[in-house]
Amino acid sequence: PYGCFFATAIKMPVSSTHSIIGALMGFQLVISKGDPAGQHWDVLGQIGLSWLVSPATSFLCAIIFMYIADKWWPLLLIN
Repeated sequence: PYGCFFATAIKMPVSSTHSIIGALMGFQLVISKGDPAGQHWDVLGQIGLSWLVSPATSFLCAIIFMYIADKWWPLLLIN
């Protein structure tokens, strides 16, 4: 969380989601006494995958919507 405050203070872009996940991972390392096996790697993998899939899905949806708007919007205005 302190990284968010510092980065915001010097006008850098900040992802609070990344900061929260990093803080949770760090806390989990502390309570597991530094053992990486204490991490929930399956959950972290799902989070990482969602960070990759979400923008790609949004991009594909935008392409489809733009195609539909380009093909059908002028026809709706004429009729």
